[in-house]
Amino acid sequence: MKKLYPFLLLPLLFSCSKKTPDNEPPQLTIISPVAGQTFKYPSNISVEASVSDNVMVQSVRVQAYDSVLYYGQIPSDGIQTFDKVINQKSAQTSQPVAVPQWTSSYKFIVSVVDQSGNRTVKDVTVKFNQ
Repeated sequence: MKKLYPFLLLPLLFSCSKKTPDNEPPQLTIISPVAGQTFKYPSNISVEASVSDNVMVQSVRVQAYDSVLYYGQIPSDGIQTFDKVINQKSAQTSQPVAVPQWTSSYKFIVSVVDQSGNRTVKDVTVKFNQ
């Protein structure tokens, strides 16, 4: 019976080990477009971003909308949303966005979420001329 005691303690030992929570938000760099960049209408704009995390990037979301039409507020509708599952520690992602109507500016919001639910959000606004 004495030989079994060490084996009986193993489950207790493993159950007491604590995992350090991941509180570090993912890193996000919007590569393009550049803030204030001017495009001619009509246009297809490629939103490119570099993302990374200390553990794992889960997903990236790109949202695009006419910032003049909605007075700079994020609309409840009329927004284009693109989601990509990443499931890698780091990645570079690109999302083409068609600008459907003439506007003087368009806003792109890029958000990245890691597997612990930590989030980083950045945005960029571009301009248009005819």
